[in-house]
Amino acid sequence: MDTLGLPTRAEVVDRHAARSGLDLAAIAWYEAFACWRLAVIRQQLYARYIRGESTDERMASRGESVGMLSRRGPRILTESWPA
Repeated sequence: MDTLGLPTRAEVVDRHAARSGLDLAAIAWYEAFACWRLAVIRQQLYARYIRGESTDERMASRGESVGMLSRRGPRILTESWPA
C-alpha cells in the first residue's frame, strides 16, 4: 500500500479522532459490527435471489463474502482485545 500513498487504517482513525474530537477507543467494536451487519445484508440479498424474489444477476454473487465477513468480525475483536 505504501506505493499508493494511502494512509494506514491507524492513521485514518487517528486523523478522524483528532478532527472530530471523538473517543475512538472502541473503534474495533464498530468495525466488527459493520462486518456482521454487511454479512447479514449480503446473505439476505443472496437468499432473495435464490428464492426467485430478485432477478438482479448481481445478487447471485452476494453470498460469496458472507463467510469471510462472519469470520472477520470476531477476529477484529479478538485481535484488539487487551491481553
